[in-house]
Formats: sequence, C-alpha cells, structure tokens
Amino acid sequence: MSMMNIVLILLFAACVIALMVTSLNRLLLVPLALLPALATFLLYPHFRPNWEATPTQKEHLKQLDNLFVRSFCISATAGFVISLAIETLLTAGLVSVLFSADAVKEARAAFAARFSGKQSSAPVGVHLSLSVATVVFLFLTSYLASALVEETTKACFVRCSCCGRPASRGSRPGKLSAVACGQPDHLLTPRATALLLWSAAVGFATAENLVYTTEDSGSLEKGLATVLARTAIALPMQLVGSMLLAANLARRDFTRSAEMKQSWPMAMLGPVLFHGTFDLLVLSLPMILGRLGMTEVWLTVVNFVVSLTVVVVGAVFAFTNFQSSLEFVRAAGAAEGERLIAKANQYDPEAEEEA
Repeated sequence: MSMMNIVLILLFAACVIALMVTSLNRLLLVPLALLPALATFLLYPHFRPNWEATPTQKEHLKQLDNLFVRSFCISATAGFVISLAIETLLTAGLVSVLFSADAVKEARAAFAARFSGKQSSAPVGVHLSLSVATVVFLFLTSYLASALVEETTKACFVRCSCCGRPASRGSRPGKLSAVACGQPDHLLTPRATALLLWSAAVGFATAENLVYTTEDSGSLEKGLATVLARTAIALPMQLVGSMLLAANLARRDFTRSAEMKQSWPMAMLGPVLFHGTFDLLVLSLPMILGRLGMTEVWLTVVNFVVSLTVVVVGAVFAFTNFQSSLEFVRAAGAAEGERLIAKANQYDPEAEEEA
C-alpha cells in the first residue's frame, strides 16, 4: 500500500473518531454507518480484473488496488467536505434570491431539511407554500446544488490528479505519477472506471451516513432508522449514478472520432438527471402529501416506496446502459484489431526498402 493511501486512511479514521467523540450517545450507530464501506472492500476482490498474466499486468492491478482505496478515502473526506460546502453556499444563495424576508424562516426550514439526512428516511414536515419561488427552489436545489455538485465532485476526484491535470500526464508509461490520485490512461477500461466510481460513491455515502447519523439530536431509535434507510436508499442511489457515469465515460474513452466523442457535459447529463430527480421527489413528496393531510406514517411509507422505485428503475437502466457500453467497447476494440491486421497485411518490406 502506498504512503498516500496510508495517510488518507489515517485521515478518514481520524474523522470517524472525531465524530464518535462528539456523539457518544450515537456510538452504537457508527459501525452500522461503516458497514457499506466494509462490504465494499470485502466484495472488491471478486469484481476486480484478473490482470496477472504478465508483470506489467500485475503492476497495473496493484495500481488499481491503490486507486480503489484512494478513491474511497478522498471522496469520504475532501470530496464530501468540498461538495457539502458548495451545496451549502448554493442553497443559501437560492434561499436569499428566491424568497422574501417574510418567507426566509420557512425557506430555512427547507434548507435544514435538505441537510438533515432524513430526506431518504422520514418526512421532514416542511410545508412551504407551493409558489413559483418554491418550485424553482426545489428544482434548483435538487438538480444544481445537489446532483450536479455531487456527481461532478465524484467524477473529478476519480479522473483528475491532485493538481487538476489528467492523471497520466507527466508520468512515465506504466507508472503512476506521484501527484496523481486519478485514473491514468493505461487503466481506462470500463471495469476499472466502474470500480473506481463505485469506490467514490461508497466513500461519499459513508461520509453522509456518519455525519447525518451522529449529528441527529433525536432518539437512538430514530438515528437507527435514519442510518438503515440511508443505507437502503441513499447508498444505492449514489451507486446507480456512478454506474450511469461509468457507462458514459466508457463510451467516451473508446470513441476515436472527435466528431462523435461525447463531451463531458453530456457524459454527466444522465447521472445528474437521475440524482436530481431522486432528490426532487424525496424533497417535494412530503411537502405536497403533507399539505393534503396524509399522516406521518403514510408519508414515510410513500416516500420510501417512491424512493426505492426510482432507485430500482435507475439501477435497471444503468445496468442495461453499462452492458451496451461494454458491447460498444468490444466492437471498437474489434474494429481497431481489424484495422491493424489489414495494415499489417498491406505491409510490403520490399516496397519500403525501395522507397
């Protein structure tokens, strides 16, 4: 394991210990919040590529293992903090722009609900008036302040180095640059991309679980419900978004034509739309159904069922899309192989000597 990974693991452990010390009454919930991370690292060996035929492949596999750990730790620490800070600023800006002084108190309640960690477990009971400003606020905070920021953060930390450059630049072939925390060119395979984004998604979701579980001032039972619901709903949502992004990046990586190559905004479109739609439904349903007089128990049930349905539908679509991307990559590889064979068949050593 590289020194950078050791430092990142220690940093993540320090953050967990700090949360445990500040929330001793929620100490029992911390292991539950960490279960997805534990499951991820236990399952990873079963999904990683079987690159052990040559010394170069073994070196690449070792690099992928290091990047998998690194992607988790960075997303769970710096990625989460940066994303949360940007979301907070954007949401606060939306509140100040869209709502009048008289409505700021209600808007702040919605703002607090957005970051309470309960949006995927229990309704928050916020009853803003269904004005144009409220609708715009819900759309922008779901698609812009949440989805776009989080998905972009995950993609950047997986694909870029610490100094913002593509990870393979400035490094020797087959070697990982000392400053790189991103995915180098020689590891741009669909499976490697999916694994690194999986790690980033779990790291981000684990940080959310830890923060939302330990900061909740309610009962222990309520905290338990929160962490279980987030593990059942919010974590799969993050994974589906990462799978959608992995499929788009796989196509982008193996599209040789500059005219047909998918741009970064288009690659991000699917994950952002899915993530934003999930957040919009989770934020708006309790508000709308609560105004219609639905009880809190039924609000919780409906919110959970709708959230789970969105995640399942998204997962099916993401899996289908990823399989389609794999077929595209195989076809691209076959076409490139045929091109090289044809070029080799046309090679005439005598003609080259005469030239």
